[in-house]
Amino acid sequence: MKIYPYLIPISATSTMNIAKNGKFWQSIVYRYEDGNFDQTQNNYKHYLKNSTNFQNELLLFSQNMQNILDSERNYVNDTQVYPKVINCAIFFLQPKISEVQWSIEFQGPFKLGDNIYSSYIDTATLDYPIHSIYVFDSMIEVQTVTTSLSYRVDQSKRVVEYWGKKGEYLQDFEQISFRLY
Repeated sequence: MKIYPYLIPISATSTMNIAKNGKFWQSIVYRYEDGNFDQTQNNYKHYLKNSTNFQNELLLFSQNMQNILDSERNYVNDTQVYPKVINCAIFFLQPKISEVQWSIEFQGPFKLGDNIYSSYIDTATLDYPIHSIYVFDSMIEVQTVTTSLSYRVDQSKRVVEYWGKKGEYLQDFEQISFRLY
């Protein structure tokens, strides 16, 4: 089984919601262009009309994302946590442009006061632009952010926005320290 070979990633976005009970929910969306698109039946949209192909694509995308997550090391307050893919969906914005969305969750041990979420990831030169937003529950205030990406913390100190442009270098460590009241 192989993913349709002509997909070209053109962007990635994610939203992470963090609850005061330590539950993390993340939605990651990759946007793809069909590099083999034509108006005939030789394109991704037509390929996925076959239910076996569609189910195989969902399974492979889910497995590939889970493999990426498993290769990372994620910690909440020095306790390793294990993000899990709980759903994968494929949909089309245009006949030539598709998106794959993964829903991911994990639980971390929060405590009143200072907490740290850290992630060790593979270094990479970005092949496409990325954008990510972390939204913390009420009663949580972001203290510091460590990342190689550009970022900003909003005035409420509950939302962290990250972004990177194609060609930028992503280092192997990211961290957010926050206070739970």
